[in-house]
Formats: sequence, C-alpha cells, structure tokens
Amino acid sequence: AMAELLAGHDLEADLRRCDLPAGHPMAGGSPAEWDLGKRHNITLLGWTEPSSEEFHHAHPRRTVPGGATLFFIASPDGWRQFLQSEQLE
Repeated sequence: AMAELLAGHDLEADLRRCDLPAGHPMAGGSPAEWDLGKRHNITLLGWTEPSSEEFHHAHPRRTVPGGATLFFIASPDGWRQFLQSEQLE
C-alpha cells in the first residue's frame, strides 16, 4: 500500500522514516497534538509498531506508541528541522 501511494504521487524522494523511542515526549501522543504540518511542514503518513509489520495510517487522534517506526513526507529542510527540534535521529 505504501509503495502504491508513493508511486502514484511521485513522493518517493521525500519519504522519510525515524524510530520513536519509548521514553520520547512524543510517544503516546497523537498527530493532532504534534501539529507537525504547521510546525515543521512535514506530513505523517503512518507507522509500524515494534511487535508488528502492519502499517497504521495516520489519524489525527490515534495514539502513536513509543517504539514505533514513523513514516513521513518531508522536504530535506523540513526533515532536518523536525529531527533537530524533536531530538530524533
């Protein structure tokens, strides 16, 4: 599903991913709380949880667990700003 989405919209070059550590301040929060589009001009597509390969589509009020791998669409500048601001790798 992810490959089809990216191919259909020519977004592959802007696909980014990072792991959300269990103790991170964002862990247990929701995309609506994070407001990433406004703060960093990036879009959360969804995530996979550590115990599963199942992809969870982003929903504004769905809680994202610590340990999840997050997938985004982001420009290089927006991505660097996000990682630095949120202290993620």
